[in-house]
Amino acid sequence: MQQVFVFLHVVGGVLMGFYFLLPFLIAASSKLSGASLAGYMSVMRTMNRVGQFGLIFELLTGGYLIPKYTYNIWWLIASLVLLVAMGAVTGIMGVRMKKLIDAATSGGSVDANRNSAAVLSWISAVFLLAIIFLMYSMARGIAL
Repeated sequence: MQQVFVFLHVVGGVLMGFYFLLPFLIAASSKLSGASLAGYMSVMRTMNRVGQFGLIFELLTGGYLIPKYTYNIWWLIASLVLLVAMGAVTGIMGVRMKKLIDAATSGGSVDANRNSAAVLSWISAVFLLAIIFLMYSMARGIAL
């Protein structure tokens, strides 16, 4: 059972790779306007929501694995803090995306919300990179 959860945990991590693509996908939205921008960002917002459920999935599978192995307490704290921080950033980004969609639909200015979503997407990519580094260092036994 333990190996199944490790597999699910790794698959969930791979699926969260969307957050590495998101900054580039949001940058590509600068060429769009109006209804096409609203539709494009609606898809990005849905994928962001799927990614947030992926974060919850990672929390659950990782929580199951904690008592099965020996972990350094600082590694556990760092992992949890990064996971919660990424959840917060992606949640705020989802709000910016919704505002961007509303502005694009009504014909308003979308620049502020697009820029905010772009910055938040880069921050989420950095958080994901830090999480991957933490998981890799734990798997390799590298002391932090």
